[in-house]
Amino acid sequence: MLDLTKFEGHTPGPWNAHTDPKHVDICLMTNAPDLLAEVKELREKIGRMRESLEAIDKACFSDRSQCDSCQGGPGSECVCNIAREALKEVAE
Repeated sequence: MLDLTKFEGHTPGPWNAHTDPKHVDICLMTNAPDLLAEVKELREKIGRMRESLEAIDKACFSDRSQCDSCQGGPGSECVCNIAREALKEVAE
């Protein structure tokens, strides 16, 4: 992962040809390909996480009697409830 602290203090966009870039702006510009690659990688990971959480939620919701952690009753730290909350966090 990139150290994002090196971009702190950059000139807020939008930039144009007449903007006099500071050192930190140039650093941000030259790291743009790495930033884009990292965003793409993180989106792929989030997509895989979403698929896994949906599978857990679907399996558990279809038959809660088969879920050992659901046997604790409402409000318990059930894997299904945790997966459902995590799905809310990664929703688009």
